[in-house]
Amino acid sequence: ERLRLTVTNGWGDSDEISGADGVRDPASLDGFVRPSGEPATVPAALTCPDDEFERHPSIADDVNWGSGGSVGDDEGLELRLVNPAYDGDDADEALRLERGDEFRVEMTNVAAHDIGVGNHGKYTIELYTEEGWTEVRGGDDASRFAYTDELVSTRPGETVEWSFTMTEDGLIEGGPHEDHLRVCPDLEPGRYRFTFWGADDLAVAFDYVG
Repeated sequence: ERLRLTVTNGWGDSDEISGADGVRDPASLDGFVRPSGEPATVPAALTCPDDEFERHPSIADDVNWGSGGSVGDDEGLELRLVNPAYDGDDADEALRLERGDEFRVEMTNVAAHDIGVGNHGKYTIELYTEEGWTEVRGGDDASRFAYTDELVSTRPGETVEWSFTMTEDGLIEGGPHEDHLRVCPDLEPGRYRFTFWGADDLAVAFDYVG
């Protein structure tokens, strides 16, 4: 019989742990993976009016929605998008964001062992357009998009968090290369995707309604 325990921390937050398949139950994690169905709006290909603008590469074609492993296929990572203004259980409602809304992406090691990933700046933020998934960020010098190769250990039960505000500046602030990146053109309604390619291309998605 599988052993499951409920643990409560000093802030009164409770979670279920299991000695058989890991230290966290993925079903107990906050947040959601992606909206159901197809996006209601699919904009045309993104065009920046600034001729000096070079778009950040998208990196990943196929992604693992919500669950996956490290770059070495060490399974046990879960990715969720959390809307702090919503506390219900309707994924489509939770993943519907308006301009200025705050949200965060959380990656949790639910396994009972350490999992190594790349540096936490290795992510893309893309919009689904008529030409497919396209990064919304870029800059004037593509050579500044380089990332260091390093192995960052994620402990059992540990959660890595990325926080954003749904504005042009809010998708850049506090992130990698924030002094060199910007969003161009301005954000358009549609379906957006966050992909952490520092692991095995883990992704979550949401709908922006403007």
